[in-house]
Amino acid sequence: MKVSNEEVMNAILNNDTARAAEMLEWFDLLKDGTPPHFTSADKRLVSTMLGAASVAAWHEDLDEDLAHELIERTAMTVDIFPFLRLVVAGAKIENEDFDTIPENIRTALRRNDYTDQIARAIEDLDDDTFEAFLAYYITGEIETTHVKFNLPVIRHIYSDEVIPADLLFAFMASNLRETIDEHFGGLHDALGALGGLGLLGALLDGMHDDDDDDKSEEDSKEEDHECH
Repeated sequence: MKVSNEEVMNAILNNDTARAAEMLEWFDLLKDGTPPHFTSADKRLVSTMLGAASVAAWHEDLDEDLAHELIERTAMTVDIFPFLRLVVAGAKIENEDFDTIPENIRTALRRNDYTDQIARAIEDLDDDTFEAFLAYYITGEIETTHVKFNLPVIRHIYSDEVIPADLLFAFMASNLRETIDEHFGGLHDALGALGGLGLLGALLDGMHDDDDDDKSEEDSKEEDHECH
């Protein structure tokens, strides 16, 4: 499947949920809870879709089915901490009554221990407690969380209209996490600059060699499916 930016934009602006889902499925952005193998090609597709969804929502033209489809398939591509800082600022959340947050949720976040039970508990929080939860998330007490936490959080933000949908999708689009190729490319460049770490650089090159088949397949994906 070859897709252009125009095709992607048209799918969203025309509320063609089936076509949008087909594109996301092809890029392995699934709805089964599997964290995506997030590449630069995926990032370009997601950024374009979420940007278009923001425009459609601003004009009050975004269908609920498509909004949910996008959230379900792209939530785990979001860098949750800068995203939530914008959400908290946008909603002017000042609720710091963190004691209202169930201890099992706070413990799960601190320990980065995701379970489906915790996900359901997050989605079941009442409005005031959820605001405290969002404020707590970005206090610095939580250093990192598994991307699986993203979905129940973003679902709840959308369903409770913590911020308008147009802002939600804009904030998602502007805070996508680092891709695999960005991460390893940057690491490889850093090691290359440190000439004394030749052995480690060689090991990293060896990792790339071991992944030649996967890389060739990914390169083909980039060429065939990249948004232009």
